[in-house]
Amino acid sequence: MPQTADENPRPVTPRLGLTPFDTTVMVVGIGIGIFETPSLVARHSADDTDFVLLWLLGGLITLAGALCYAELGSTRPDSGGEYGFLREAYDRRVALLFAWARCSVSFFSVATPG
Repeated sequence: MPQTADENPRPVTPRLGLTPFDTTVMVVGIGIGIFETPSLVARHSADDTDFVLLWLLGGLITLAGALCYAELGSTRPDSGGEYGFLREAYDRRVALLFAWARCSVSFFSVATPG
């Protein structure tokens, strides 16, 4: 009798380290955001003071989000990220809807340059 995906005898454990490639990709991704975003914020700011205040506010919001994800990741070290958190908290359907929405927003924001 063939095994189904639900009958996997070996548990999957995440890798506990980053390769040099992983680190490079993260640094490049963060660098692109850091060098691209300030011009967008400055373009929509009334003056220099507003620009700095908005930048600091965005940094605080980002820090709060990062701390929340760190807490979730340390309490639920499963793979799946946001999908796994939403599946556990709400339902599989809610998690799937979120994943589809995230993929479509990511695709369209990359596919249509602003």
